Amino acid sequence: MSLRTILPVVFVTALIAGCGGGDDDDSGAPAVSAPETATQVVVEASDGSFNPAQIYEDVAPGVVTIDSVFEGGVSDLLGGGGSAGQGSGFVVDKEGNIVTNTHVVTSGGNLNGGGEPREAKQVFVQFGDRNRVPAEIVGFDADSDIALIKVDPDGLELNPVQLSDRSSFAVGEPVAAIGSPFGEDQSLSVGVISATDRTVEGLTNFGIDNAIQTDASINPGNSGGPLLDADGQVIGINEQIASSSGSNSGVGFAIPVTSVRYSIDQLKADGEVEYAYLGVTSESLYPQLAEHLDLDTEA
Repeated sequence: MSLRTILPVVFVTALIAGCGGGDDDDSGAPAVSAPETATQVVVEASDGSFNPAQIYEDVAPGVVTIDSVFEGGVSDLLGGGGSAGQGSGFVVDKEGNIVTNTHVVTSGGNLNGGGEPREAKQVFVQFGDRNRVPAEIVGFDADSDIALIKVDPDGLELNPVQLSDRSSFAVGEPVAAIGSPFGEDQSLSVGVISATDRTVEGLTNFGIDNAIQTDASINPGNSGGPLLDADGQVIGINEQIASSSGSNSGVGFAIPVTSVRYSIDQLKADGEVEYAYLGVTSESLYPQLAEHLDLDTEA
């Protein structure tokens, strides 16, 4: 599968001390030549509203690369194939819990070849310092494509990434994504929120609601990595892209942090997630349908 004021601004100012003319006057006074033009380059630091370098410094130590080994074949949601899959994740506490996508640590499901998701035979987590350790799957939420895995924290320096408490996001808001696209671990990309309240296809028959659309570069291997706001807090998990080539096309989607919180709380407690739902479907009302149903309303 899936600004801009993000860098320090450089101002180049030409400081001209005078602009004397070159013509002689009737008094015979000598002509005054213009002084040399002095060019001063002023580099101003970011005002702090969105500083990708600082976000990366603060958050990258808590972002990991995840390698999964399966009994049979696997087809990663963001691309790949064979008997192993790779994605990203991030540490959420000092106990060794790590959040990622369900499709990173399972095979099967609507987007992974059909059928019920099946857990990987083995899961390994690689940290930024190249330390690679085994992990166990605590549980996964196939409906929201969120999984919780755990490593033994003994001897590890864990750097938890903070989840945002926000529930709403603005179009145009700058964001940063950190993950392992094409296996290039802890890579940073930046962009903006392109849209909110999107519904995207998930691993089950239920769509994933309230997804965040972004133009930050997301590619195979970014699955499960964090989408971060200007405060360096997680506002979503990068989950899939819309692309005809399998690589980034500027249309990526992240599962919102509200869904992440809902899922991981239950996964920590019970290893599974339950939802209440009604056995009905809805249809958007458009003018022709309203007329056909003789509804006295504006579509």
